Amino acid sequence: MNVLEVNRRTFAPDSPGWLAMQQAFREMGDAGARHCRPVLLILYPYLFPGYWTLETYPERDIHQRWPRPQGAQASTWSTCCQRSSQRART
Repeated sequence: MNVLEVNRRTFAPDSPGWLAMQQAFREMGDAGARHCRPVLLILYPYLFPGYWTLETYPERDIHQRWPRPQGAQASTWSTCCQRSSQRART
């Protein structure tokens, strides 16, 4: 089994490991929001041999499933930062 096959299996939408990872991401995000601290996840691409673009990268579909701040998450962080900066000024 090659790396691509392992990753497709590991990060399949219904994979127990992926579901547990999503829950862990939610918990990290919630903890960061409670304490006004950012949570930064860096997704580093596997360096498959060859020349790849954003459109042709073999694990593009996997990378697109990773969480991104949206809606309430993004606004929670923004509101939290505003409160922190106001407290720092007083």
